[in-house]
Amino acid sequence: MAAALVAAPAAAQEDADVAGMVNAGVTWALDALTPDLLQDVPLPSEADWQAFWNAIGDVLNGDSLERAAAVKPYVETSIRLLSRVEGGEEYAAWLRQRLDYFEMAAAVVKEYPAAAPAPGLLPSRRPPEVPHGTVRILPSTPEPPPAPAIRVQRETAARSPLLWRRVLSHRAAPEGSIELMPRLKRAFKEEGIPPQLAWLAEVESSLNPKARNPSGAAGLFQLMPATAQRFGLRARPVDERRNPDKSAHAAARYLRFLHGQFGTWPLALAGYNAGDTRVKELLAKTGGKSFDDIAPLLPFETQMYVPKVQAVIQLREGEDVSRLPPPTASHPEP
Repeated sequence: MAAALVAAPAAAQEDADVAGMVNAGVTWALDALTPDLLQDVPLPSEADWQAFWNAIGDVLNGDSLERAAAVKPYVETSIRLLSRVEGGEEYAAWLRQRLDYFEMAAAVVKEYPAAAPAPGLLPSRRPPEVPHGTVRILPSTPEPPPAPAIRVQRETAARSPLLWRRVLSHRAAPEGSIELMPRLKRAFKEEGIPPQLAWLAEVESSLNPKARNPSGAAGLFQLMPATAQRFGLRARPVDERRNPDKSAHAAARYLRFLHGQFGTWPLALAGYNAGDTRVKELLAKTGGKSFDDIAPLLPFETQMYVPKVQAVIQLREGEDVSRLPPPTASHPEP
């Protein structure tokens, strides 16, 4: 379905329009809230941040592009506010990459509008403007669900690898890639994993070894504590997830395990993001054999995570993830 979306000239134009909207949103998020403006903004409270992280987690693990589009302004604001909080950049490095998903959601919702309301019905309320110092996501009247055909259009566009390539095509590799990527690729190669997959670190952490998320994941490859320990890392006395070389070896071992479970790299990436248990259960439930077979049933983030990783590797290495060779090393699995 994704291929059909961009095949015809009209669809290609829609694709370009969506890509332009996404890039415009990212530019606003990075540039609109200047340091001078932020100096006079009161910082959110601890309760505000907790409410924000809870809401973001709900959206990323949910299935609503419409909800993601509605909370996008809060994500944009929070990225700049985090720069004023001690240790905030560690979270911003993680959130900055997730902003792409919220921007994509907003763009496809705009590109494929819901049908006009029936006569006599009030139009849906526009989401309120977000004050510069606000991150706490306030309750709002939910938008009515779109018609099934509109929902399919939106979700198909949001999962399109070609659209993700267009969105990311002018984005430079993160700072530090020249120094870090040879090391990460070397670790992947030593573990028998295609070295191109080391670019996973860009999507996970913006190539910031100190990056972390509110759920407890940390490091270049955003490994959770249990996963890190399972694949050979220690959390104490020093958290080895923040060591680029050690974390790369652990991430490569995890990917090798996932490929052994599912047989394809797109499914392995889905398992990396959503958890291997969830992917395994969906494959069993649906009888599916590929990422596309189960994508509509995966969380909002995972649906776009896989094509985004595919796009990054295509742009950085000129390689199609689905055609990368399987693992070559045979090591005991955990």
